[in-house]
Amino acid sequence: MDMDIEKFFDAIDHKWMIEFLRHRISDTSILRLIARFLNAGIMAEGKYYQSNKGTPQGGNLIPLLANIYVHYALDL
Repeated sequence: MDMDIEKFFDAIDHKWMIEFLRHRISDTSILRLIARFLNAGIMAEGKYYQSNKGTPQGGNLIPLLANIYVHYALDL
């Protein structure tokens, strides 16, 4: 499958991401840590904005989470 993923990282739903991760991760501490990472929010022009979708930019964990999300959302 070939597709354009423009704005993909901005559209990842946190609720679904955690649900997908629960299929493989049973440790609630790890799930809570990932959820906190996703819910870190955005700092723009000195103001903090909370977000319930999208991923932080530049995080090392983001490519792995994106692959897991795509696996459950598209492959299955």
